[in-house]
Amino acid sequence: MSSTLLLLGIACVIAAVVGGGLKAVGFEFPGLSSIPRQILLAIVGIILIFASTLVDTDTDPERKIFQYPTIDGYRLDWCYYAGEGCGEGAAEVFCARQGYDALLDFDDDPNVGAQGIQTKLIGSEEICNTEICDAFASITCIKY
Repeated sequence: MSSTLLLLGIACVIAAVVGGGLKAVGFEFPGLSSIPRQILLAIVGIILIFASTLVDTDTDPERKIFQYPTIDGYRLDWCYYAGEGCGEGAAEVFCARQGYDALLDFDDDPNVGAQGIQTKLIGSEEICNTEICDAFASITCIKY
């Protein structure tokens, strides 16, 4: 919307400067000479340009990085189910459960089980407590 206001404002100012005023863009005001019409068009253009700066143009999605993400106090396991939906699949579900629209990025933290860290599978909600458990180092989610 802000770009539309900006372009319309610029067009009004150009039409006022080039000449012809409002008559050039199809508007007539009986009794107004060419100069007042051009001034009026320039003022409208300047107002539209200013208004374009006031419109919220923040279209960047909200991002959140979850470092060493957890569920129910356990590190999030790398897989959705044991050996299935690993990496992206589990991370996408995690983002959705956190209220985000999409997954942007993720990194693994392999063999955390060998360090005695338990993980939880987001799909089956099983606890992995063996040496081969993998987890996420980070997950980045976005909201539009």
